[in-house]
Amino acid sequence: MNESKEKEAYGQQNQDKPQHFEKNVTKTTSKKGPKFGSRHVQIILMLFGLIFAIAMRTNLSVAIVSMTANSTNASSVPTYDWDSANVSYILSSFFWSYIWLQVLAGYLGKTYGHKYFLLCAYSINCCGSLLIPLAAEHFGYIGVIGCRILQGFGQSFLYPSATVILGKWAPVEERSTLSNFMFSGECNYDGVYIGTIMGSLITGYFCDSSLGWPYAFYFFGTLGGVWAIIWSIFGQNSPASDPKISSEEKKYIQASLNQEDNLNIPVPWKKIFTCIPFYALLLWTFSSTWCYSMIMTEIPTYLSKVMNYDVKSSGMVSSIPTAMTLITILIIGPLSDWIISNNYLRLVTTRRIFTAIASYGQASCLLILSYINSSQAHLSILILSLNGVFISGALVGASVGHLDLSPRFAGIMHGFINGCSQCFSIAAPLITNWFVTDVTNASMWKKLFIFSSIFHAIGATIYMVFVSATRQPWDGPESRNAKTKKISVVSLSGL
Repeated sequence: MNESKEKEAYGQQNQDKPQHFEKNVTKTTSKKGPKFGSRHVQIILMLFGLIFAIAMRTNLSVAIVSMTANSTNASSVPTYDWDSANVSYILSSFFWSYIWLQVLAGYLGKTYGHKYFLLCAYSINCCGSLLIPLAAEHFGYIGVIGCRILQGFGQSFLYPSATVILGKWAPVEERSTLSNFMFSGECNYDGVYIGTIMGSLITGYFCDSSLGWPYAFYFFGTLGGVWAIIWSIFGQNSPASDPKISSEEKKYIQASLNQEDNLNIPVPWKKIFTCIPFYALLLWTFSSTWCYSMIMTEIPTYLSKVMNYDVKSSGMVSSIPTAMTLITILIIGPLSDWIISNNYLRLVTTRRIFTAIASYGQASCLLILSYINSSQAHLSILILSLNGVFISGALVGASVGHLDLSPRFAGIMHGFINGCSQCFSIAAPLITNWFVTDVTNASMWKKLFIFSSIFHAIGATIYMVFVSATRQPWDGPESRNAKTKKISVVSLSGL
């Protein structure tokens, strides 16, 4: 395609580059549809989908302690003699399949609609969870690895679909609040939320009960199956294809997001992969994913073997930092929206500040944690809780960076970034096993925490230098409806 045709396809001929977001934010009294509209239904549906999926992803980190030790109250519950290498392979195997379909999932969701792709993938994920106890009994750790690979395949559509939903349903000024609300159900590459709380607490309860660890996998697999049925009924691809959305809400969302109903723009791969802020976001995601994966997969073992918490207490204690994150994001999201909508700070400055608080705060907590010994177990929980508070800042910072750069191609960008970064999720248990050859040795954990702290600080610094929050020219033309004026949104916190 020559330059003229490329400009025509992107609607850029005789147009200036898109103005910075802050210059376009003006308040009006335009109708926004029902106070609880279709966009809220889609966000809430995805919230619960993320809650159950992330619980299925993370509960193995707690259950593995009971699966490999004679610590259960029920003698009929099976345990297995798996060494640390086997356990490392089990914990990382989810990501062996998870990383490969991220970009494809984002592309399919943007091009054909995410609803049915997500439904099929989610159902596969639930089957993987339900089969884990049976696979462990008949095929040992190889069987569990097979189930986790199946789950990784199913969940590979999760984040790209969630990002596509935000890109199509969340008006600009409401983006931070809706993003925080939706992702409070999951453990994004930088955070831990409701899904992890459920996974840790409920799995710890089952492991300590007469039912045993298998019922944790049955429980969450069943919950996920129920969600899949509900999603098949109420899930929608976009405002344009939703038959039940009001005309006011539809016009409101499309004007705010500069959407054209039936505009089909080819993916600007070259423009995306030559965008410097895109790589800044990618590098930050690498460092934050490492910290998330290390904390999610290894902290339950650290609390059990070094801080001497039992399995039930370890699951409960592991959920405390998550609860702190959840509480904090209920404040951070509306605060960020308020700052942006009132133009108190430029959008890029707001992203930088919240990302700095999150990333450097987490790095500091890991550094402090490395110097805590077993006689200060309660202090370790305090530091982990503080780490949970800092994490919340990232969801109104770097975590929505792809939406700032390109609402139209956010799902594809997020799929690529998340897919690449999950290599660190694969490596986390393996590298941890290299640092920590004896899980009861606190000095080995110290080296791991210091390494993680430095790595995350470096990633955050690179992001601070090269970040951008301006919608890129290659995102495509603005909607004709959007050329009249931008519309202020109703914050979800005001429902």
